[in-house]
Amino acid sequence: MHIVLVSTFGISLEHWERVGILDRELKPYQRLARKGLRISFLTYGGKKDIEIAAKYPAITFLTKPPYMPNLVFSILAPFIYLRLFRTADIFKTNQIYGWWTAYISAKLTGKPFLLRCGFILSLNYERKHGSTLITKIIKFQERIAFRQANHIIVTTQAMKDFLLQFYHVLEEMVSVVPNSVDVTQFTPA
Repeated sequence: MHIVLVSTFGISLEHWERVGILDRELKPYQRLARKGLRISFLTYGGKKDIEIAAKYPAITFLTKPPYMPNLVFSILAPFIYLRLFRTADIFKTNQIYGWWTAYISAKLTGKPFLLRCGFILSLNYERKHGSTLITKIIKFQERIAFRQANHIIVTTQAMKDFLLQFYHVLEEMVSVVPNSVDVTQFTPA
């Protein structure tokens, strides 16, 4: 099986390393790769991401050309990497922001689109900025994303309940998979 993971819009391995979550984010995919799954990871980083990727040889990293703006890359990546993407079995997002890249890739190749949503972007934005035009645009694009996904993964039951109520997503389309915790690092005293 070949899984193509699409990074959150604008996020790079370099960013993950800088904020201290690189190993945590990549560990599940390393385990899958060791079990024989093929993992390709589309990232918005460039030269530094290529250096970081060398530490994770079980995963194939696909980076952004340095001259290309993030938005342009998010739309063109499915075409740039189409030859490789045709070998994929599924396209999965890391977060909802940037979902369109995985969706376009899935549509081009006729493969399933798995939307992982660690948080509801519109709710976070609305809490911070109120009900603005941007909030409405985010809600509109979320509605499209949730309707186009073959399946949706959220991190809490409350998020699932919100999707069922607000976006009228079918219950069988949503799974709750909480964020992982490294119990070897965080154990009760």
